[in-house]
Amino acid sequence: MKSLLPRLPIGLLVVAMIAVMSLLVLPQTTVRAAAFAQGNIVVYRVGDGGTITGADAAAVFLDEFTTAGGAAVQSIALPTTDNGVNKQLVARRDASDEGLLTRSADGQYLLLTGYDTDLGTTAPDTADPTVIARVIGRVDSSGTIDTSTLLTDTGLSGVTGSPRSAASTNGTDLFFGGNRGGVRYTTLGSTGTSTTITTPAGQSLRQLNIFDNQLYATTNTDPVAIGTVGTGTPTTSGQTITALPGISSGMAGTTNEAYGFFFANLDGTPGLDTLYIADDGNDAIQKFSLVGGTWTLNGSIALTTPIPANPSVRGLIGTVTGTSVTLYGTTTTRLYSVTDATGFNQIPTGTISVLATNTVTNSAFRGLAFAPVALVVPTATSTTTGTATATATATATGTATATTTATVTATSTGTVTATPTGTTTAIPTVTTTPTATGVPSSPFRIYLPLILK
Repeated sequence: MKSLLPRLPIGLLVVAMIAVMSLLVLPQTTVRAAAFAQGNIVVYRVGDGGTITGADAAAVFLDEFTTAGGAAVQSIALPTTDNGVNKQLVARRDASDEGLLTRSADGQYLLLTGYDTDLGTTAPDTADPTVIARVIGRVDSSGTIDTSTLLTDTGLSGVTGSPRSAASTNGTDLFFGGNRGGVRYTTLGSTGTSTTITTPAGQSLRQLNIFDNQLYATTNTDPVAIGTVGTGTPTTSGQTITALPGISSGMAGTTNEAYGFFFANLDGTPGLDTLYIADDGNDAIQKFSLVGGTWTLNGSIALTTPIPANPSVRGLIGTVTGTSVTLYGTTTTRLYSVTDATGFNQIPTGTISVLATNTVTNSAFRGLAFAPVALVVPTATSTTTGTATATATATATGTATATTTATVTATSTGTVTATPTGTTTAIPTVTTTPTATGVPSSPFRIYLPLILK
């Protein structure tokens, strides 16, 4: 069959060529997130600059920044439509208690919370969880998003209200906290009933996080500002949130609006002994040291000078170098850092440095965490050592008059003994016994040519 191309008008050929070239150069409609860079900071942001305001559900983004600040390295959008097992994850735009991001204890995943509902849904926190499920999102170091975990528990001990924080040891076991229902436990991909971990029912939580294999929570349920959740990372009911000794909510000399927190070990002995808390009630970071079994307030670092008034002091993370602690935190509009080099049980000092400013219309920063890191699989190295030893013994006996010549060719050490005797014409008997341990570098051979006279 002849080609149809010569029959096409030149104009149509040109149009066809332009169409093909446009397919090659037009950008793809779906952009996969790039992998996170180790050591960077990730901030939970709600709002995309659109018209969504007030109590309506808005899109959620994870903005990645370097510790030097400046513009975001990238922004990863959480899904706003259901896609198979992955569900929507949106947040109420004006609920500054939501979005308290964490990183799993093994460092491999980010954990965050939201609602499985459409953009623009009014006041999703007031909806029953059986109508609008609460979602736990997990994001790995490559930027892969998993929003398959739903919580639908209703009632006072359920998840009615705002989802605020999630934590995990390994990205599979998941702890959830909101403004009702206390601490709850579920697993990745679960869509059924979660487990009520703490009593009494109805506790209002803020930040969950794990330090030194212990689950902690900040609350706005008096008298607990911050406390341990049971012992370790419990997954069964009947646990209590026990206030850290010396720190109680709403009392003089302590903290009264605790959100994000960071523990450090600065006194040179095993165990966590220094605690920093993002205190929204005082627009400050408070520092406590564990002295004689009691957490003692050392002082605070005010955020009011470089940070606008009423900033909603929320997220807090940190790194330790010797006895110096560098803290990173978020307010509604700022990502900031401050270094306290005073050490254990000393009045904190430091100058607030603004690293980034949120300029997106109708949006807000919430919590933050360090970027997740990929699992490092050790490389196995195999070393084989071998020893080869071969011994060969040849003995020739007989009663013949003979001349015997024995020649041994081998790459190993061998011993050959030949003793011909007698005057008869008998053929000598040759017995060869090679013994080898290991694998010689080449075959072992013995040649015994006999010349009889």
